[in-house]
Amino acid sequence: MRDDIGETNDLYDQYPDIVADIEMEAEAFRQELGGNWTKRNGTKIRKVGTCANPKPLTEYDENHPYMVAYYDLADMPTMSG
Repeated sequence: MRDDIGETNDLYDQYPDIVADIEMEAEAFRQELGGNWTKRNGTKIRKVGTCANPKPLTEYDENHPYMVAYYDLADMPTMSG
């Protein structure tokens, strides 16, 4: 990238091993995620709205100026005194 920032040189034929590795990884992603371009359904795709008991990820604290995400609560400093 440093020597060809505009990506004007095709290095496909010069690095067949790297190309094969990238194509293998891309195919694994295609199998799991599918996509319109490949016209395939992914094997790891879940249906929308499958959460049986959804809960919000935030809560309002009137003493705090913004919404607090539940996953951030453990990182918040405790205020005493």
